[in-house]
Amino acid sequence: MYRKIIAPVIACLLIVLLGWLVFRVIKPFLPAIGWALAITVMTFPMYKRLRHALWERSNIAALLMVVVVILVMVIPAITLVVSLSRQAAEFYLYIENLITHGNFLQMAKIKLGMYYSKPFLGGLAGWLIEHISALDQSGGTFPEDFKSVVGSITGMLSSIISNAFHFVINLVLTLFVLFVFYTKGESLLEEMISIAPLPANRARELASRCGSVIQSVFKSVVLTALVEGILGGLGFWVAGLPSPLLFGALIGVSTLVPYIGTALVWFPGVLYLILIGNTWHGIGLFIWCSIVVSNGDHLLRPLLSGTDDVLSTIPMLVGVVGGAFAFGFSGLILGPLTLVTSLFLLEEYHYEITEPQTTLPPAAP
Repeated sequence: MYRKIIAPVIACLLIVLLGWLVFRVIKPFLPAIGWALAITVMTFPMYKRLRHALWERSNIAALLMVVVVILVMVIPAITLVVSLSRQAAEFYLYIENLITHGNFLQMAKIKLGMYYSKPFLGGLAGWLIEHISALDQSGGTFPEDFKSVVGSITGMLSSIISNAFHFVINLVLTLFVLFVFYTKGESLLEEMISIAPLPANRARELASRCGSVIQSVFKSVVLTALVEGILGGLGFWVAGLPSPLLFGALIGVSTLVPYIGTALVWFPGVLYLILIGNTWHGIGLFIWCSIVVSNGDHLLRPLLSGTDDVLSTIPMLVGVVGGAFAFGFSGLILGPLTLVTSLFLLEEYHYEITEPQTTLPPAAP
């Protein structure tokens, strides 16, 4: 009784407890490990070429690659976060100033009334006046919810900068783990394959799919969002709207929303330009964003991701968006990795079920 039931149960409980304790120990380092792993997967071919050029001196090649990552990724990312925080604060002050100068909704209705007789814009002006009147029933003030949303964005960006010590610690850990992955990554991968509860060839296939999905997330999601954010921010800057860098970043994030996507950000900018009388700027921004920015993902994603996607577009977006909600910024990688691993295990289970069973010939009499 003890050996057959109680002992295995105790062993399983001890393994679960040990796994939980190990998770608690490494939990503070998981973001650094995750980002170091993602950067390693994306840049490892470059590291291998550099190592070969340096006569297989792995430590020197890894150190040079870490320096390249700092110059190409880390410094621009820090600069971007600081600039976004500053522009978010400026836009918050801009909204406060807009609120304190009279009744914005009444002014908006007066401005829209000037477009009743205009071709193409008359119907849109009537629709907007109808909805603004619904907001204006309680006295006609600028919606305070919008102010609180802007304030929350400002606070989020400011908290990233204010918690500088935690950021620096994570950054140092990421760079250290990155150096280890460069120098020991191949041997660590082989060690993980050897202890995985899968045949060696299937474990290598799973590792290959995980690496492919990381590269696909970077190329088809991150780079697409970056390009569309730059194009959208450029349009806001040319149109004379405030905080173009902030709204370019929001346009980049909105590319994750299916179908409407970037229009959530740039269409209110178009309406605002029309409301304040800059009609041609508003029309120009509408043409630029509807033709160039909104259609950028349809052209960029297939071009950047190629034909070897491990996950199709919809599961990829589900993994990225769901991972971001579940795990924060690191969920951009963890979400798709969770999906591709789960699909692989289901595929492995199906393979085991449908694999033809070999039957032994009957014994000779």
